[in-house]
Amino acid sequence: GVTARSLCSLVCKWTYSAEKGWDDSFWKMIGLEDLIDDNYSKIGRKVIRTEMFQEQLPTAHGLE
Repeated sequence: GVTARSLCSLVCKWTYSAEKGWDDSFWKMIGLEDLIDDNYSKIGRKVIRTEMFQEQLPTAHGLE
């Protein structure tokens, strides 16, 4: 699967900090430290900032 996630999704839906990244202590505290393994591959190891993500999307005709 794809391990890239948008920064917006990670910050809004997960406990990701745009400034500090993942908080390992949180995952350990709630018993989900396995999500830390392999550089967070289960939840997304590559973070794509919104502006980079939007550049990769095709623009629909008539919506420009």
